[in-house]
Amino acid sequence: MSNFLTSITHEITSYIECTGTVTRNIFQFIAWIGKLLLQSITFIIDNLLYCMLNFADGLTAAKNDFVLFLWDVNDVYEALLKFVSDTGDFVIHVFLSCLNSFQRCMTQIHLLIYAVFDSVFNFLINALLNAKALLILIGDGTLFLVQLGPVLLFSVFCGISSVITWTFQLVWHYTCQIANGILTCFKSVHYELIDIPPSSMFGVLLALLISLVFFYFLKSIVFYWRKMTTLISEKSWLHMPKFRRPNMLQRSGKVEQDDNSSNIHLLRQLEQEREDKLCIVCHDHLKCVILLPCRHFCLCQTCVSIIRETDSSCPLCRRYVVDSMKVYT
Repeated sequence: MSNFLTSITHEITSYIECTGTVTRNIFQFIAWIGKLLLQSITFIIDNLLYCMLNFADGLTAAKNDFVLFLWDVNDVYEALLKFVSDTGDFVIHVFLSCLNSFQRCMTQIHLLIYAVFDSVFNFLINALLNAKALLILIGDGTLFLVQLGPVLLFSVFCGISSVITWTFQLVWHYTCQIANGILTCFKSVHYELIDIPPSSMFGVLLALLISLVFFYFLKSIVFYWRKMTTLISEKSWLHMPKFRRPNMLQRSGKVEQDDNSSNIHLLRQLEQEREDKLCIVCHDHLKCVILLPCRHFCLCQTCVSIIRETDSSCPLCRRYVVDSMKVYT
């Protein structure tokens, strides 16, 4: 249970770390976007203000030049009035009418220029107000996004905690039910077995012990019987080394040593012959199958089935096994 809780704690910690990393990256990306938008808006507003200031300076210079032009026109007008006053009433009347018309035209032009200036200034003011509204909108949107991240994380954390709590409650409920069932089963088994006398239990244990002893006795008899049948079938007793009759002068210890060495040699030969007859893969069963087309006699029936299902190649020459033939020895 502690390992399960530890694994769940590690999983929750890793998930929280991963969520924190993702949230931090999201906040960094949002901050970078907001900074980029703020820099862009600041650059645009600065350029607009610079252009407006330059335009206002140009308008002021044009206005000053126009005022100077009007002063020059006024000077020309005064000079013309003086000239007209010198040339006669007719010329003065004609010239005055022309000057009045020109003055009206200049007044209309002046009013038109001021109307154009007012419309341009209104347009610039409206552009500034729209830029201000856009800046406020971007700021509010950025604040909303920044607040959305923690709220989303809090809701996700609450959901995960509720799911984990529900899971623990469900596991605890089913664990209690299973424990109660096991306890009830043990109690019923105890009530059923409590009537057995100790002498019967001792008799059962004694029977099991006798069965084990009898089983190992039969197993040893079968093992030695197989060894004897192997010796008889291979006629290994015909190949036993011939011992010379020991001289009377030899010591009894040397004779016993020769007997022991001959027995060890015989046992080694028997073990080698037995290993030669065993399967080269499992070393448990006797060889009984010839592989085709390589004709290697090296496997038992079980290992041939396994090799056909997995590798399908001879373990000695690694050739592809097309077929196999069972041999009875």
